[in-house]
Amino acid sequence: MSILIVDDSADDRFFLEYMLKEAGYTEVVSVESAPEAFRKLGLEHPGSLPSEVDVILLDVMLPGISGTEACRRIKSCQELADTPVIMVTGRTDLTSLKEAFEAGAMDYIAKPADEVELTARIRSAIRLKQEMDKVKAHEREMHKLLQALTEDLEEARKMQCSLLPDPAVALKGVRAAWRFEPCDRLGGDLLNVFPLDDSHTGFFILDVSGHGVKAALLSVTLSQLLTYRASGSELVTDDSGRLRTPADVTKILNERFQTNLDKCQFFTMIYGIFNSSDGTVCYTNAGHPPLLECAPDGSVTVWSMGNYPVGLVDHVQYELDTRKVQPGTRLFLISDGILEAKNTDGERSFDIEKMSDLVRVGRTLDLESCASSVMETFHSWIGDEKPGDDITLLSLEITQMEGAKSS
Repeated sequence: MSILIVDDSADDRFFLEYMLKEAGYTEVVSVESAPEAFRKLGLEHPGSLPSEVDVILLDVMLPGISGTEACRRIKSCQELADTPVIMVTGRTDLTSLKEAFEAGAMDYIAKPADEVELTARIRSAIRLKQEMDKVKAHEREMHKLLQALTEDLEEARKMQCSLLPDPAVALKGVRAAWRFEPCDRLGGDLLNVFPLDDSHTGFFILDVSGHGVKAALLSVTLSQLLTYRASGSELVTDDSGRLRTPADVTKILNERFQTNLDKCQFFTMIYGIFNSSDGTVCYTNAGHPPLLECAPDGSVTVWSMGNYPVGLVDHVQYELDTRKVQPGTRLFLISDGILEAKNTDGERSFDIEKMSDLVRVGRTLDLESCASSVMETFHSWIGDEKPGDDITLLSLEITQMEGAKSS
């Protein structure tokens, strides 16, 4: 252990050093002034790392810079802030001691020093230093782990965002606008709209129970399963390559992702297919908030709720609903994070009626502007309160059917 003695008396330095070495402390260095101590500690060169010292024995009455002021300067160095400083003094009046403790000293020894008292105080100071060093080492390690975790979560967030609709992909007879705002770095919600073949466009919105990494992993898995269109896909197409209905797709997912009491993880979902050849939308709602249809004349229809969430109940026969839509029709799919959010007084929810009013008013805007208007109104409604759930919106607009003549 390294001990630094700072005392202007040669005799006191000698006796302190002698007693410490007799007690087994071999790394003992002594200087006669505060400036010399600063040089030994490496404090004369700002930015440089100070020398390693375990305990400092500091005389209160030093020429020039007093021991109390020297203590204050030493403690102002971040790297030396935890180094124990024991004041060695012939003055034990309360005022002097109070000033020393306020400067950062942890203890004091009265002159002439007693060997038993000296070694006991040194042992106590060294134990304290060792414990503080352990704490600091643990904090450094935890900081590294936290930094690595933060970086990993950021990469996961980027990967999840990469699964959102690709603006560069052309969609037949439909355009899309969306908003995706996870309440945490990673969300349990996801959405997408994508071509299935020359006439069919698939779309979905899903919400996995829970938040964070666990929910995000399942949402990513589901998104990849639903959008995978390579040859041999066993979810969205059957063995002959024909598209499965949304009801069949949802049923398969329910069989694959049955939850259990330990995991208790399920998800709600709307999965639909738009057929540009006949202007129909077929869809299945598995426990998700209802889909809203805004017709070209501005009338809004709430497409009713559907079956159980996926993974919650076994052997569910999911319902398939098919509806004819006109060019100019808009469809809005939202997460329950929107509907269940409370307003600034915490009393009312942003319910389906309010959402219906917003899409009706937004009918005069282009689709992207309408989505922005909905979200701006939503955030104004909740005020400064951070949403407690993911906020997700997918809006679709039917543009033109195959074979239809443009005006």
